[in-house]
Amino acid sequence: MKDFISIRFKVWRQVSNSSNGSYEEFSLEKVSVKISLLEALDQLNEELTTKNIRPITFDHDCREGICGSCGFLVNGQPHGPKKGTTTCQLYMRNFKDNALIILEPWRAKSFPIIQDLSVDRNALDKLIISLELRTVPVGLFGLQININFGFQVAISLLRLLTLPMQI
Repeated sequence: MKDFISIRFKVWRQVSNSSNGSYEEFSLEKVSVKISLLEALDQLNEELTTKNIRPITFDHDCREGICGSCGFLVNGQPHGPKKGTTTCQLYMRNFKDNALIILEPWRAKSFPIIQDLSVDRNALDKLIISLELRTVPVGLFGLQININFGFQVAISLLRLLTLPMQI
């Protein structure tokens, strides 16, 4: 296996939610197969910045496969072609030399595009916050158990968010 590959990116570019977007293509040479897709985007953004081109906007936080904020579509698949992997844990060794990688944001009414691959996750964040489990210790027949509250609240909120709009 090669240590470095060349990659072609086709990236959805959109300045704001109220503007029209389109795909733009970029090439990146000497991409280490040991780096993640997000690190490759960082490398591409460094090149774009030196050419006075607006860098590609994308979300990330932990880069450890935990938080899920880096999610976007990679070649039409959520988080990319490797099953059970977040975008930040998708390494370039999963792509062939000179591969075309198509990147686009999640497209849903609940997640309006902020810019490029970045979407407004407020609806999801509210759902996650509502999932905060409140644990209450309860003694039963000499056993200590915990009762979790919050799940039904989250399910109700999810149902409300996905109801068809009534006119």
